[in-house]
Amino acid sequence: MALGARIEGIDELDGLVMAEAQPCDATGSSSVASTHPNGVESIDHIVVMTPNADRTHAAFEARGLEARRVRRIETPKGIRRQTFFWLGDVICEVGGADDGRGDDPATWWGLALTVRDVDATAAFYGDHASDVKDAVQPGRRVCTLRSPRSTTPVLFISPHVKS
Repeated sequence: MALGARIEGIDELDGLVMAEAQPCDATGSSSVASTHPNGVESIDHIVVMTPNADRTHAAFEARGLEARRVRRIETPKGIRRQTFFWLGDVICEVGGADDGRGDDPATWWGLALTVRDVDATAAFYGDHASDVKDAVQPGRRVCTLRSPRSTTPVLFISPHVKS
């Protein structure tokens, strides 16, 4: 677990403040456990929400971050855009209304964590985990953390399927 987010050479990105990430455990100590009973192995992706998809996309690309995929989804509230950027070994998913023109900054919104065994992770969290279901990516499965103490949406996802 680390406090903050860091992209080498970037200190701000369309309102997203970058901080020096410092290793810590749940108590804030600098020692990091190698395994956790919840089965988390790594960060799969982070999610950023934006009121202005064009502006945020341009801000990422101006910093040398290349969009790897853009996906548009029709919803009852209109078309939503998801743009995916690789940040080293972590994906950053930027989401927002496809025609959004808001002035507010982009915000950190959610976190997806890769787990060894999503069924075991769901069992570990019990009533605080949703039912396990198929992910958007073929062969992967997910569940979400449901905790009144967490204001950040957290998704647990099975490892990538090797093709």
